[in-house]
Amino acid sequence: MSNNLDLSSSITHMVILSQSLCFLETLHCALNLTKGSAVTSFSQFIGRNAVLFGFVVPLQQTNVAVFYMYLAWAISEVIRYPFYAFSTLKMDFFPIVYLRYTTFIVLYPIGVMSELSVLYQAFPIATADPRYWMFGGYIKFIMLPYMIYAYGVAFPQIFRYLLKTRKQALSPTTTTINKKDK
Repeated sequence: MSNNLDLSSSITHMVILSQSLCFLETLHCALNLTKGSAVTSFSQFIGRNAVLFGFVVPLQQTNVAVFYMYLAWAISEVIRYPFYAFSTLKMDFFPIVYLRYTTFIVLYPIGVMSELSVLYQAFPIATADPRYWMFGGYIKFIMLPYMIYAYGVAFPQIFRYLLKTRKQALSPTTTTINKKDK
């Protein structure tokens, strides 16, 4: 597993760049250039960047949780952006549509569990030295409510919403392949 730790350390700069650029996705939704919700996109942007810039980068975390977090994020983006590209071109490419609405079932829990593990491992460090944090000694009063809301309230709601969206997107009446057969 040490190779994974080395890998997560070496790609952190690329993850910083790509996660910083994800704000463009929110902007594209807000300008109606792509389908989707600007609020949902912004929530994901804030959530990922809070973990990345709040705990992985400053604490220089390189552990298995960081590796799996990066992996889940990367796979989801590799599927999501071609899906958006085809959608923008008004094209349905069923394999991409299927992957877009199916892989989250595995990737989303892996990402959430990895993020929670990163936060759990960072918590003792974050609360031990208040001089290290811009929030002073109050990081625990910010971190705990964030974790409770993001992972205890928002995650189940978003996951149920994604399952509902999957059912709609993959139903026989909405797939292009089935429309052509009728």
